[in-house]
Amino acid sequence: MPDKRELRYTVELDRKAKKGEFKMLIPKIEEIVKKRGYMKKFVAEQIDMSPQQFNNLIKGKNFTTTEKLFKLAKFLDVRVDDLYEYNEED
Repeated sequence: MPDKRELRYTVELDRKAKKGEFKMLIPKIEEIVKKRGYMKKFVAEQIDMSPQQFNNLIKGKNFTTTEKLFKLAKFLDVRVDDLYEYNEED
């Protein structure tokens, strides 16, 4: 269970994402999931996320905890920084 500080941080990231302040991070999660041949719902279950939360994560609408990103990366057999592309333009 995340502590209060981690929850506040996640809420702040979600707020910023909804305002479009993270346009420089482009999720590559869906592409990786497809390459591995997994269904999104199955991957969501493996990292203890609802399918809707996972869908929002791969679309860049929401963020998740660092712990879940590491869990996702481990499950997909990639590095955490492989999950996103950094775009310096904008």
